[in-house]
Amino acid sequence: MDDWGRRLVLDAPFDRVVSTAVEEFEREGFEVSGRLDVRQALWRTLREECRRYTIMTVWHPAITAQALRHSLDIGVELPINVAVYELADEETVITVAEPLPGLGDDRSWRDDCPELVPIEVQLSDHLAQALGQMSRRLRTTASAAQS
Repeated sequence: MDDWGRRLVLDAPFDRVVSTAVEEFEREGFEVSGRLDVRQALWRTLREECRRYTIMTVWHPAITAQALRHSLDIGVELPINVAVYELADEETVITVAEPLPGLGDDRSWRDDCPELVPIEVQLSDHLAQALGQMSRRLRTTASAAQS
């Protein structure tokens, strides 16, 4: 399976992509609630080498509050996973899971829970804005560095 979510390949260093991602998610109202250094964790637990790889969990408090008013059980769907990893050619990838993934597989939920549609749309829009801004900022930075 190659379709894990929204994916950007950026011509920028790993640390810069991670810090820009955090800034842009926060600008769009998300909070980073978890961060795992996969490389460090794999070395510590398995003594296995791994490229630089970070998994973050982000959530949007305002949208979460709206969603919980409709369903307390939806909380398991609200955190969004983000993976950032380096490629061999000094590029960095950021992959962001789609919002409300359990609902996205079967679109019939839109008929059963129409009140959740605007919540999914809001999350999707905020993610798109954050990723678009990351792409613009990092492309601009890379272009300026090449000049």
